[in-house]
Amino acid sequence: MSQRTFKMVDLFAGAGGFSEGFRRTCERLGIPFDLTAINHWPTAVETHSVNHPSARHFCESVYEVDPRDVAPDGYMDCLTASPECIYHSNARGGGVCDDQSRSGAKDILRWVSAIYVQTIVIENVKEFMGWGPIYKSGPNKGLPIPSRKGAEFRLFCVGLRELGYHIDFSVLNSANYGAYTARERFFMIACKGIPFSGWPELTHAKNPDRPFVKQWHAARDIIDWKLQGDSLFMRQSGMLEGKAPLVKNTIDRIVWGLKNISGIDPEPFLVMLYGTGKARSIDRPLPAVTTSGNHIALAEPFFAKYHGGESGKTRCYGVDAPLMTLDTSNRFSPIEPFLVKYFGSGANAVSTNGPLPTVTTKDRFGLIEPCLLDVRYRLLEPHELAAGMGFNGYKFCGTKTDIKKQIGNAVEVNQSTAIAERVVMNWRAAA
Repeated sequence: MSQRTFKMVDLFAGAGGFSEGFRRTCERLGIPFDLTAINHWPTAVETHSVNHPSARHFCESVYEVDPRDVAPDGYMDCLTASPECIYHSNARGGGVCDDQSRSGAKDILRWVSAIYVQTIVIENVKEFMGWGPIYKSGPNKGLPIPSRKGAEFRLFCVGLRELGYHIDFSVLNSANYGAYTARERFFMIACKGIPFSGWPELTHAKNPDRPFVKQWHAARDIIDWKLQGDSLFMRQSGMLEGKAPLVKNTIDRIVWGLKNISGIDPEPFLVMLYGTGKARSIDRPLPAVTTSGNHIALAEPFFAKYHGGESGKTRCYGVDAPLMTLDTSNRFSPIEPFLVKYFGSGANAVSTNGPLPTVTTKDRFGLIEPCLLDVRYRLLEPHELAAGMGFNGYKFCGTKTDIKKQIGNAVEVNQSTAIAERVVMNWRAAA
C-alpha cells in the first residue's frame, strides 16, 4: 500500500524555513512531500528553488495568486504562512503603518475559504496578538489605536473558527528546540476535524531540570573563528581605510561587555576607544586645557581627549547563550569574547556560551574578541547567521545584504521541524 502524499503550500515562503522543516520531517518518516511555494521577491524564490528543486514556485504576491491555481482539486493538507511582521513588531520603533501592510494575515482567510485546508500553521512576532486597527487621520494617523489593541487579532481568530477550525497558539523559543538563536515567535495551529495534538516537547533549556533535556546550544559553535576582526583601536583612530569609527552607543556596549563579560577593566583604554580628536604623543604639548580638565586623559604612551560615561551599558550581551556567548578558551587570549547587539531594548551584549539573540534582516551582531593588547571587532558573516537559524547545507542566492535579509525573515528550521512533526502526526491521526 503506497504512502499518502503530504500536500503543502508555503505562503510568504522566503528562503524556506517552513518548507525545510516539513521537508525534513516527511523525508525522515518516508512520506511523499508535495510542496508549492509563493513569494514576491525573485531572489528569495531563486534561493528556495535551488534548495527545493522539486517544488512548484510562484514568483508573485500572495495577494494576487488564485488559490485554485495552486490547488486545482481544491485541497491542501497544510498551509504555512509567515505574514509580514514588521508592522506588528516593537522593534520597528513605533513608526506609522498602513492597512495594506497589515493585511497579510487576513489574506490567509481568503485562501482557506477558497480551498479546503486541513491544517494552518502561522508564525509571527509575539506582538501579533496585539494586532488592532490604526488611526485613519489626525496627528496619530497610521499608529495603532491603544484602546483597540488586539481587536483585529480576535476577529481573525473568529473568522477561522467560523470556517470550522480548532485554534491553538503559543509563543515558543527556538533555542528550546536545538537552535543556536534564542528567537521567540508566536505560532498558531488551526486544524479541521480534530484539535491539534499539542505543542512539541522542548529538547533543550537554558537551565535543564528534567531528564533528556539538554543545555541550550552555544553561539560559539557556529562562529567561524578563522575570520579575524579589525583592531578596534585602529578603527577608532581612523587608520583603517574605508571604515569609519564606531558610534558612541556601540562603544558603550563594547565597554560594558569588556567589564561584565570578559572581566577586563577598560578604563586605561577608553580614550582610544571613544576618540571625537587624534591621539597625540606625550612629546607634544597638551591640547587646549578647559576649565574642567576632564577632556584629557592619559593612556600611556598617549594623551587624548576623553569622552565616556555609562550610557548604553545594558546593551551588551555575552556569548553564553545560543549564538551569544563564548567561553574562555578562544584562540587569542584567555579572555572571553562576546557579541554586541545593535538594535532593540534591554541588555544588548551577550556571551557566546548561549544562543544568539533574534536574527533580523540587517547586520545586527558584532563579534568582540579581547586580545592581550587589543580588542578585535567584526560583523557576523552570512554563513554564521545561516547556521544560527538552522540552515545547514543551504545555498543562498543574491548579494550579502540579500542573504542576510532572507535569513532574518526566515522561520528558524529546528523549530519549524519540531512543529512539522506534530502537524504530520495530527495529519496521520485524522486520515
